Amino acid sequence: MTVAQAPTAAGPRSERADLFLSTAAIVALAVAQPLLDLLGRTPQFFTARAASTFEVVMVGLVLGIGLPLLVATAPAGAHALNPFAGRAVHGAVMTLGGGLLVAEALQHTPAARWPGWLLLAVGGVAGVALVVGYHRAAPIRGLLRYGAAATAVVAGLFLVVAPTSRLVWGTSGVAMAAGPVADPAPVVMVIFDEFPVATLIDGSGQIRGDQFPGFARLAADGSWFRNAVGVHE
Repeated sequence: MTVAQAPTAAGPRSERADLFLSTAAIVALAVAQPLLDLLGRTPQFFTARAASTFEVVMVGLVLGIGLPLLVATAPAGAHALNPFAGRAVHGAVMTLGGGLLVAEALQHTPAARWPGWLLLAVGGVAGVALVVGYHRAAPIRGLLRYGAAATAVVAGLFLVVAPTSRLVWGTSGVAMAAGPVADPAPVVMVIFDEFPVATLIDGSGQIRGDQFPGFARLAADGSWFRNAVGVHE
């Protein structure tokens, strides 16, 4: 009796593990990766908020690893209570995640010009196909099972490769010493955010001194960066 019961007990545990790992994989690829890719390409998001190294690292770990694993507990936990409920939750997450993944991929192809409803429809069909393939094809289950490693890969790319990683590791291990200043003077930087510059300049790109003499004197007495914007590095 003991030998006969072992496979029965191992079956649900194995299925539960597959649900957990495959969910973590799809959430990492469809949700965490796009978010960290966006944040990884915009280090000014963190510098503008004076984020510490610890905070940047935590963003990478929480979004890249914590979020996928947290979502993956939903189908696994539901399966522990009722196998059918676990499969239903898993199917819903996989459909949504697969749809998001395909829709995101289509944004980098000529299909990006399609209407939004068509992209959503294609993504939905792809998500359903992923769920069907998961239950009918062992290779797909195996691929998603090992795809859970994407959680660590996504976090690693953000913390090591992305431009934001400079905030973690620094651009140089040696601090640069300030050079001597022969004629020190105070520096004042004035930024006009969302200011309609086009109303100040003429056809040649110069400030209309007759209409805006104050701005003309300010530009003549300093350096005017006419092409800079509020988020300019």
